[in-house]
Amino acid sequence: MWGNAVRLQLHGPAYNLANFLRTLALAQEVQHWSLTSIRDRLVKIGAKLVSHARYATFQMANTKVR
Repeated sequence: MWGNAVRLQLHGPAYNLANFLRTLALAQEVQHWSLTSIRDRLVKIGAKLVSHARYATFQMANTKVR
């Protein structure tokens, strides 16, 4: 029971923070999307990790926002 209470107290502020950042950081055409659809689109975008001697970068696939 205590674990559920702690999870609820952590998820509430995390959701509010993500929602707040969504309204500030995203473009106008995607601000109305739900957090679930944003998460799904980020997960479904293919990326390749390219590591060099001193740094690592992600090469993202080109996608269009519908």
